Amino acid sequence: MTSRKHKPLLEPGKLERAVLEHLWRAGEADVVETHRAVGARRGITINTVGSALERLHRKGLVTRWKISHEYRYQPTIDRESFVVRQMVDGAGECVSWRAGLCWPRFWIS
Repeated sequence: MTSRKHKPLLEPGKLERAVLEHLWRAGEADVVETHRAVGARRGITINTVGSALERLHRKGLVTRWKISHEYRYQPTIDRESFVVRQMVDGAGECVSWRAGLCWPRFWIS
């Protein structure tokens, strides 16, 4: 059996998760667009949404590039892969890779 280690995902908070959900739907967005979609109905400021995007960038969950004076953000991982990584992180390391899939220790017994 081969073991392939990966760096566990840093768990996003509730606002960060909502921002990620928006980016998965939209594909890419700036802070203002994200605030309109996520922040306005929560009654939070645009700066709070910007801070959430910055944290997601530092965690490696979004990438960003500058256009004029603002950043545009895009997820670095699709929703399905994110969910799988969370399950694997919760289950422990992959002890076997079959058909390109991770098999956690508790599935191999």
